Amino acid sequence: MRRRMSMTTKDEVYLVLDGLIGTTHDRILYTYMYQQGWEPLYSILAEIHKYTTLPTRTERQTHAEYMVETFLVHPDAVVVAHLHLTDDECFQSVVQAVVDAVADKTCTLDMWSSLDGRLKRALDWSGFFKSDMFGDLCNAIRERHPMTLHDVLGDCNATRIRYLELYLREFHHPGGVSNLLFWVDVQTTFLPLVTTQPASSSSSFSMARFEEIQVTVRRLFNAYLADNPSGGTATAVPDDTKKDVLARILLYQGEPFSPPRYATLFKAAQDHVWRWLASKIMPNFQNSMLYIQWMVEVERVLADPHLHRAYESVASPSSPHQPLKGTLVLPLPYASNRLPSSSKPHPHPPFRPTFA
Repeated sequence: MRRRMSMTTKDEVYLVLDGLIGTTHDRILYTYMYQQGWEPLYSILAEIHKYTTLPTRTERQTHAEYMVETFLVHPDAVVVAHLHLTDDECFQSVVQAVVDAVADKTCTLDMWSSLDGRLKRALDWSGFFKSDMFGDLCNAIRERHPMTLHDVLGDCNATRIRYLELYLREFHHPGGVSNLLFWVDVQTTFLPLVTTQPASSSSSFSMARFEEIQVTVRRLFNAYLADNPSGGTATAVPDDTKKDVLARILLYQGEPFSPPRYATLFKAAQDHVWRWLASKIMPNFQNSMLYIQWMVEVERVLADPHLHRAYESVASPSSPHQPLKGTLVLPLPYASNRLPSSSKPHPHPPFRPTFA
């Protein structure tokens, strides 16, 4: 539920199980909760989730009246026990605001949030993450979303790439991350410079633009293809390919500017990185907990009309393609509401500006 369980990575990424209630996967969650004696909790939490998905005020009012009658008039002992009432509280005082709102027909989308959060915080999912059911849940999520490398990198969406970057930072040395950053940096900063038509049709070339291209070329080569003592070199690119890129850079500097020739300057190096990601990284990434968390977030966006509209409102209107499946606008919740960890947390490096 809202309590996030550690995926045992250095960046302490968490899977939020309440995002799965109401999806095709909640059968597994229900089975576990039933075995723990939590069926009354599942029932009320599932109905609260359903309430938040209803499109009209009339439907929410009708459903809220049903929930008050079913769960609050004669509350189940399991539900009351998981509220952990203090000496100064009673069940009626905790739910009175909801009861009054339903009676006054002033139901809002977040009217159940306090009760919902309080019940979820009381649940301990540590046993679930150690059970075979958790493996079944992960397999079901993977089968539902068989993402490819193109789905991750296709349009260089920063949020999707971030999950893959987190995986590389956890399980590979800095050169592994540099491979990914190099590929995306070329796609997002270099190729637009050499392939975008000039704003003025009367001028196909400008010295300022040529200088900007030269600066970008030098930056990319020095950051990813030259020997880098800081460990930022793209390790998937062979030395022969790096030497060929350098030779072409020197050659092109003494010749008239040709956008088609410059557009292929880093292509061979990018192809090496793509093959490395496809063969060495993606299969393992798909079996990781980071992939599972990504898919959970995907389902939250696809299932929640409000989140989906939030994405649509910020999607680039100039893009010639529709967003690929799995596109997200939600940040990773790695920085707050963490459970205590026995390992020392590692700060997550800032995301590179080239991904913006």
